[in-house]
Amino acid sequence: MTVREQDTVARIGGDEFGILLRGITHASDAEGVAAKIVSALGIPFVVRGSTVSIGASVGVTMFSDGADTYDSVVARADSAMYQAKADGRGRFKTYQSI
Repeated sequence: MTVREQDTVARIGGDEFGILLRGITHASDAEGVAAKIVSALGIPFVVRGSTVSIGASVGVTMFSDGADTYDSVVARADSAMYQAKADGRGRFKTYQSI
């Protein structure tokens, strides 16, 4: 299992999804989930007799404080995701403030 029953998976738009991991307090825990997602989506599967391969680039961020908004969290996750894509796709990257 990649996510737990108490976690929330939602489509943000297009091919972008967000996952809210409840009760996670350390980035390393979220990174473990991100690694599982990247691995699971990297396994080819069969659809109507044809093998299909997909992948994922994942951006990880944490809620930093009570002032976070949906937009600020998504912006940080997007920034990390684009860095993961730039580093070669099929991987995750955790947001690092400059």
